[in-house]
Amino acid sequence: MRQGAKFLEASTRDSHDIVRLLATLDKEKERDRKEVDSQFTILKNRINHLENEKEHNLHENQTLKQSLEASDQDLKDCREEMNRLMEEK
Repeated sequence: MRQGAKFLEASTRDSHDIVRLLATLDKEKERDRKEVDSQFTILKNRINHLENEKEHNLHENQTLKQSLEASDQDLKDCREEMNRLMEEK
């Protein structure tokens, strides 16, 4: 009978240890899930920021391109006017 009591005591202790380990694993799993969610949110925000920055840069590039084209046309017009004036002399 004494051996049965020891077995029951060991079995109860093992069950308690298993329950404790499972609880610890659940806590770690939840902590890891929260960390992944946090990192995912950070990455989504970063992607959104980069997409906005890209759109801004594309718009700025288009504006600069239009400005360059206008300056090129002004330069061409000035050269034509200069050549016309030189020919009139």
